[in-house]
Amino acid sequence: MKQLFVAVLSILLFGGCSKSDKKDSASGGEIEPIKSSRDLAKVFFAQLASGNKQAVLKVTLLGASENVQNNFLNEMGATGDQGERALQKIKNEKAKFLDSGIDALIASMKKEGIDPAKVKLGKVETSGIGKLPSADGGKGVLVGGELVLHFTAGGRPVKAVVVINCAKLKEGWVIVDAPEVSLTRGSRAKAGPGPGGPGFPGRPSLGIPGGMQPALPGGLNGFDGGGGAEATTEYDDNWTTDLPAAIRLAKKENKRVFIDFTGSDWCPPCMALHRNVLTKRAFLEYAKEHLVLVVLDFPKRKPQAASLRRANDALSKRYRVDGFPTVIVLDANGKMIHRESGYSGDGAAAFVAKLKTKTSQ
Repeated sequence: MKQLFVAVLSILLFGGCSKSDKKDSASGGEIEPIKSSRDLAKVFFAQLASGNKQAVLKVTLLGASENVQNNFLNEMGATGDQGERALQKIKNEKAKFLDSGIDALIASMKKEGIDPAKVKLGKVETSGIGKLPSADGGKGVLVGGELVLHFTAGGRPVKAVVVINCAKLKEGWVIVDAPEVSLTRGSRAKAGPGPGGPGFPGRPSLGIPGGMQPALPGGLNGFDGGGGAEATTEYDDNWTTDLPAAIRLAKKENKRVFIDFTGSDWCPPCMALHRNVLTKRAFLEYAKEHLVLVVLDFPKRKPQAASLRRANDALSKRYRVDGFPTVIVLDANGKMIHRESGYSGDGAAAFVAKLKTKTSQ
């Protein structure tokens, strides 16, 4: 059940909807009419605990009819015949989801002390729910985002949480991304919506092995119809991964340190921020004069040196980063002067204007 949202949304949002008036019974049935995101979390967990894979599938976009899937694409602003490929990909991934995805999710949960058959569902955090962005990176018409599920075992809280991404369709609430087992996101909601912020709090897409991880044919990962996922994930020589060295350079040149905590190959809002802001002339010209740029990446698929991964993990703990993207700006002495979680959809010029205001520069 890996990465239903990155898997599906990444291929979905930029697919077309030329079959929106046609149902395909082989694709699935109508989704369960769940009225709230909290209820979705409760139903999802109850079905997972029962071991009924078909019931779990029923509350996901994969288990919906082609008509529902097409409606989702339409509401997210998807156009073009890429939608045909996206729909076919959904059909292909459905079998994988039932075959190994749910088992992989349960195994990951048990590894962190969450046995669905033994623990109880506790608090469900909904602060990560907001408007989902449309295919052009703006705010869309759908409501959805990230739920954080807490659990108790034997009357005691379980440290790990499960994060699910969902959307409110006219038929009801539905899961649109693979649930993630996480040890770091339990307090994320206190700081506001996580990956995607107020405009798209979803994202965690998730480090659960197996299941829903198709190749991404381009599109959603960067909220841009062109270029594909890889075009949105590369950081050039303007960026360093060495924060201590960046702070030294900033002090020498009297600049700020701009840190981008990102999931470059799995977090759609991170990719949108990178593509729509961090690679644009308005931002780069400002950065050249005022910023030393640091990227602290937490990839799921791209190779990363173990030493760098450990260093980034340590820095995420130091700065209490619980969601991606998170932007932090330090002064020349290394003191934090600005912090922003999520990506609201601003263009480069608006992003820079806000950055100037927040950092008084």
